[in-house]
Amino acid sequence: VQLSAALDQFDDWLEVHRLDSDPWPGFDEFIRTMLYRCCHATHARPYRLLSDGRELAPLRGPDYTGETRRIRATGGIIGQVIATGRAYVAGDPGHEDVPHEPADEGGEPIAWCFAVSDGTRRLGVVTVGHLDVAPWRIGPLLGTAARLAEQFWRTLRETCLSRSAAITDPVSGLRTREPFLRAAEQSLAESYTQEEPVAVAVVALEGLRLLDDSGRWEVADDIVREVGAILSQKIRMDDRLGRFDGSRFILLLRRVDSELASLITGQIMSRLVTVCGDQSRWGASIKLRCGMAGSGAERPDLRTLVARALQQGHRARQENARIASDLEVIAVGSGS
Repeated sequence: VQLSAALDQFDDWLEVHRLDSDPWPGFDEFIRTMLYRCCHATHARPYRLLSDGRELAPLRGPDYTGETRRIRATGGIIGQVIATGRAYVAGDPGHEDVPHEPADEGGEPIAWCFAVSDGTRRLGVVTVGHLDVAPWRIGPLLGTAARLAEQFWRTLRETCLSRSAAITDPVSGLRTREPFLRAAEQSLAESYTQEEPVAVAVVALEGLRLLDDSGRWEVADDIVREVGAILSQKIRMDDRLGRFDGSRFILLLRRVDSELASLITGQIMSRLVTVCGDQSRWGASIKLRCGMAGSGAERPDLRTLVARALQQGHRARQENARIASDLEVIAVGSGS
């Protein structure tokens, strides 16, 4: 009965949490609760397998557990479960050859451990420290519960991947316009609450469309990828960045007065001009323009700031300037 109920409970849980920025801590708790209700399993610990395949990290993450340590994905019980995909249950005669090692440096014993896979790819493992019912009495139940947990894990992963594909530009790897605006609106509200000035900058790549129109879209994509990488490296942790449209990128800079905003934007543009302006590399002339708008004392909403930045970008093009701003007029040579 509990396992049947778990199906409906997961559907309800996913409906509530599918849009969470990070649903995995909540899923960790869901799995722990499900295993306790279905199998009387306590001290359950879901781990995700890291990309190197050699270590596991708590699914909840250090922000929720306070744990930063990782555990080995090789050797002992966990290593064998990952290598074979076969679950381990303490007391099972079929596991007599497996050394009974602690799950981690804390010395917690493993009463039950099962792998979570997607086809042949291992996603993680779940360890259980104690089963309140003798394993031999609920052996089939353990297998069914493990398969359910695996199914739920895969479903959430697919949901996250689908959502990521919808909000992320596949070429630059940055947020597309609407997801950027949603994230930036939240950051703007936080900045205004803390009395912090902000600035919005829109960077335009002139000449990019000509590459697409002439059938050289692979070169255009290479330029977009490089610009996305440079912008990602240059911005600070709590700034926001996205691809506004085919030839424009957009940034929200937090905690910047006019001088700092101009400095940051100037450095970014200098780097972009060095890369994009290399005609011998790209076989095309790509010019960079930037329009920038600051919040000042008015505290305008995000769409007003974006509109002002776009207007400044238009002015930069008219004046053949690299950067135009409503903070101050910045004309650094030509746009090439």
